[in-house]
Amino acid sequence: MTTKRMIAASEKMAILNEGMQPGAVVTELCRKHNIGSSTYYKWKKEAVQGMKEAVTGPSKEVIALKQENARLKKLVAEEALLIDRLRELNETLSRGKNDGRRLSQ
Repeated sequence: MTTKRMIAASEKMAILNEGMQPGAVVTELCRKHNIGSSTYYKWKKEAVQGMKEAVTGPSKEVIALKQENARLKKLVAEEALLIDRLRELNETLSRGKNDGRRLSQ
């Protein structure tokens, strides 16, 4: 069973660059660097997508996801404040119940 090895981004870029050279054979390149051809093509697809986003800007989907993320972060912050307020109120009310009364033994 093979284990995944982490390959640095700079190494991936070097492998992709080598694969784009005239006369490069992907199967030989993959064998040389001990990676699968599917891995090479996945990296190539991701690189092309990254270049596309660099030129055209983020897609509508990415923009929508960022907006949704911001909305959810705000909601979580509001809920956290509410929880803190409720805890404080609970502590205050708990102290008030015990004031003036003796605890049973």
